[in-house]
Amino acid sequence: MSQTGLLEQRPAAGTRTATLVWLIALGAVVLAILGVFFAANNGTPAAVVAGDFSILLAAILAGRSCARVAAKAGLTPGPGR
Repeated sequence: MSQTGLLEQRPAAGTRTATLVWLIALGAVVLAILGVFFAANNGTPAAVVAGDFSILLAAILAGRSCARVAAKAGLTPGPGR
């Protein structure tokens, strides 16, 4: 905090923003590839298995994200909680 009681602004994190942009681009490419695969192989066992694993991966990533935020906020269960 500054002397006036206002919060000071942090400098922009350039590398973090660049990483986020690359992750979004990578996600879009993977999603496009999966979309083409599912459109070409609609209803086949390979498409069903790929869809199941995609759902599983999404659930794991969501759980990891929630756990990371909870850990940052100090909400992880510990002894006596």
